Amino acid sequence: MERLVQLIVLVGVSFFVYKTIRKFLGKVGGNLFKSFFIGSGEKYSTCPNCNERNGIDDIIDTNTISSKYEHERVNGKKDERYTKNDLVDKTEYTYKCKKCGNEFKSVKDEKRGSTSGILGQFVDLGLQSKRTGESIREYERKYPERQIPNFTGNGINYGISDEERQTLLRLKKEEEREKNYKLTGFKETDSERRTREKKEMKVFEKEIVKKRKERELEKEKKKRVNKELREKKSQQRLKQLIEKYGSETGELIHKGKVDLGMTTEMVIDSKGKPKDVIEKVSRGKKREEFFYDGYKNLQGNMSYKFRVVLINGKVDGWNDITN
Repeated sequence: MERLVQLIVLVGVSFFVYKTIRKFLGKVGGNLFKSFFIGSGEKYSTCPNCNERNGIDDIIDTNTISSKYEHERVNGKKDERYTKNDLVDKTEYTYKCKKCGNEFKSVKDEKRGSTSGILGQFVDLGLQSKRTGESIREYERKYPERQIPNFTGNGINYGISDEERQTLLRLKKEEEREKNYKLTGFKETDSERRTREKKEMKVFEKEIVKKRKERELEKEKKKRVNKELREKKSQQRLKQLIEKYGSETGELIHKGKVDLGMTTEMVIDSKGKPKDVIEKVSRGKKREEFFYDGYKNLQGNMSYKFRVVLINGKVDGWNDITN
């Protein structure tokens, strides 16, 4: 605590002296005082006319062009990863050559608050202490549930009380609840929302599995019913064919086969109506060709896989014409 008081007194006295010198000696005198204590060191520059080396006593005017940190992020803000990251002033100095009287300008970079100056050491100490306290407070405000034990250094309490932490935690939960209420319609914290969503997802998955099983059972039931219907129709047709054509011929027709001597009606009952028919009459005989299973070949013409030849209305032969 005593060191902090000494720092405050030293900064106040230095600022008062700086203002006083600047008031009586003008801007140049004030800037020279500032440069001496801030620790930028001697400022030498060579005259472009006579190559004479001019020092700090030959400066007649100063102008700060810009200020930036030694280490900055892409967005131009200070990079907090570096512990020593001083603010650098880009300053333009106007010299008057002590030999030829020529006035010329020189631009130099100065570290503000660097450790090379007497005042800079105290400024760094005060800023470091302030940054430490702010970092701890910011962390506890951002994460009130992660408690940091209060500690005291040089009489300064850098932590927050348990009551303040509980208040911040309660406010944060209320804020989360309001935010989630606007987004989802449920007034809850993020942890409560995640727990609810997990439970809802489990219920949803169970419902999906249940519906999938029900659909599969329904499909199997339909397949079984359709199979029974097909078998029933097949048996009825077989019975009709046997009654119409006899046992042997009826079974052949039921299986979709043809045999020599079958009539045109039998062929149609066995294979169905032909896709194409070619009829010829030669020497008193009527020749018919029934074509089945038509398809388009590579040339785009119609071809057939099966052909039945009938002479005078009875099967005389058949063959597979795909090869």
